[in-house]
This record gives sequence, C-alpha cells and structure tokens, in this order.
Amino acid sequence: MPVLAGLWAGALLGIAFAGAPAAFATVAPEIAGRIAGWMFAREALATLLLCLLFFWFARGRARR
Repeated sequence: MPVLAGLWAGALLGIAFAGAPAAFATVAPEIAGRIAGWMFAREALATLLLCLLFFWFARGRARR
C-alpha cells in the first residue's frame, strides 16, 4: 500500500511541477489551460479511485 501512495504522490507532483508548466511554456495560454485542466481532471479521477482502493484495503485490515 505505501508503494501505491508513493506512485500517487509522484504523479500528482509530476503533473503539478512538470506537466502544467511545460504546457504553458510550449503552447498558447488558452490551449495550455485546456491541457492543464485535462491533466488535473484525470488526476482527480485517479485520486478518487485510489482513495476508494486505500479505504478498501484499510477496512480489510481492520477486520482482522
């Protein structure tokens, strides 16, 4: 489970510190905003899914 949390954090930081700035550095601001919005929307969905997965794992461990 810590590996999944690390991968999630790495993806979040990668998008925030590399993906979004790279988009704004290479294309027009209007297009870069759409690209960044698309990336953050996908990351938010992944966060929700991982949150459910973490909850499921924690619930299973608590029942033992």
